[in-house]
Amino acid sequence: MKIALYSFICSVLLLASCAQPATKETAPPASAEKAAAPAAATAEAETLYPVKQLGKSAFIDKSGKIVIPAKFDQADRFSEGLAQVMINGKWAYIDKTGNVVIDLKDLPKLDLIHPFSDGMAGVFAGSKFGVIDKAGKLVIKPEFDIIGRFTQGLAPAMKGGKFTYIDKEGNPVTVNQQATLAGPFFEGLAGANINNKWGYIDRTGKVVIEPQFDRAERFSEGLAPVMIGNKFGYIDKTGKKVIAEQFEDAGRFSEGLTAVKSGGKWGYVDTSGNMVIKPQFDDADYFSGGLARVATGGKVGRMLITEAAEIRGKVGYIDKTGKYVWNPSY
Repeated sequence: MKIALYSFICSVLLLASCAQPATKETAPPASAEKAAAPAAATAEAETLYPVKQLGKSAFIDKSGKIVIPAKFDQADRFSEGLAQVMINGKWAYIDKTGNVVIDLKDLPKLDLIHPFSDGMAGVFAGSKFGVIDKAGKLVIKPEFDIIGRFTQGLAPAMKGGKFTYIDKEGNPVTVNQQATLAGPFFEGLAGANINNKWGYIDRTGKVVIEPQFDRAERFSEGLAPVMIGNKFGYIDKTGKKVIAEQFEDAGRFSEGLTAVKSGGKWGYVDTSGNMVIKPQFDDADYFSGGLARVATGGKVGRMLITEAAEIRGKVGYIDKTGKYVWNPSY
């Protein structure tokens, strides 16, 4: 599958993040804590963040201290207690101590793996997608062109150029016969394209918000970014406009803030639409555990309506004041 086609379908089907090849040496963290700490057991509630150091991937905590040393070729965020990493050219999942818990050695060579969601993770082998469970067992054979993330027991998928939802056994499930494309369910609703306009359906297939938007992204904290014409605003779950369309692009709300693009740069606004962190980044991701991933000299290649991000350029982490906890680095 061509990269451009893959990225396009990913963005439409709202997939989880796609890890990118390891790049160059990193700059030091902005935090005073610069020395690597032993990989100790970490509470489930604590968030760890992947960073680059000397061409390898490590994980830092909220203070910017390295808690899992740089030893991975690639790494992505933790999801459901696991993070996908590449070690010596092979994919695996680690826990928050840095130990490999799913090595995938019994599976065919995998080109890509996705974060876990609803206990399932998409895997890409050759030219098709399948799905594994948390035991590392291949529960859906690689036969789909693309598979989105599982939520509420279903995942959006493409097979033979046709859209469908599938259950956890890979069986097609018709939710709404009119929808030609749709995303995962978040907060009970999924964006759905019906007659070339986007609206929202519920798990039963009922249209909850009439198709009227040029794009309709995922709900988070009760709000969703939608595109009207060529500008983004935000609506609530009744379809009422809460923040007027004014942004060139927009992400999802998390911890009371969301990334928005204005004047060619990304910043952050609150739920009232007030600019809290002025636009200054080439791209920006959502907040998690008080930190957000931002990019300079490149892009956080966003996947529509999801927390996914494909990191390129110099990437760092900021807190909610806009201060760097980890300086932008390759």
